Amino acid sequence: MNAAWLLVGSAGLISAGLYLAAVIWSLGALLLAILTPLPLFLVGLSLGARAAGISGAMAALIVIAASSTLGGVMYIGAYALPAFWSVEARCCRER
Repeated sequence: MNAAWLLVGSAGLISAGLYLAAVIWSLGALLLAILTPLPLFLVGLSLGARAAGISGAMAALIVIAASSTLGGVMYIGAYALPAFWSVEARCCRER
């Protein structure tokens, strides 16, 4: 179980790092911004929607601490909630 929490935490950290890298406004940073929800989807599809939600919330807290509250709210609306809802819809369809 500890390995699962490590995976959830590292996915949140990676996702927040990719989102914060987009502040540079270069072509490479925009490509990183496109990859921002990928760790959330990977964790969600492997460990469930709850893990994706926790990982997204952790990433949002990191973004709020590193940039601003508005940046965290934008992260939640643009990346964390859509990833959670997509994984939740997929998990509910399988039941």
